[in-house]
Amino acid sequence: MVVAGFDGGAIRRDGGVLLPREVEAKTGLLAGPVARLADQFTDSRDPEQTEHSVSELVSQRTIALALGYGDLNDHDRLRPPS
Repeated sequence: MVVAGFDGGAIRRDGGVLLPREVEAKTGLLAGPVARLADQFTDSRDPEQTEHSVSELVSQRTIALALGYGDLNDHDRLRPPS
């Protein structure tokens, strides 16, 4: 179950990324479509140098587009703190 509270507090514009991330984690809603789309790409990257799978990159892009982030340069800002 995913619970969202909209009662204010410390609000950041980018906080909206948490809801789709949690919904995806709980439901796997994007897993099938993302996997099918990722299978359409030929990944010619060196596996020794590859940090993220094509499926992960497609999922990231899909969620960013759903949140209204059309530019790839926004992804660094949306990344969780390490």
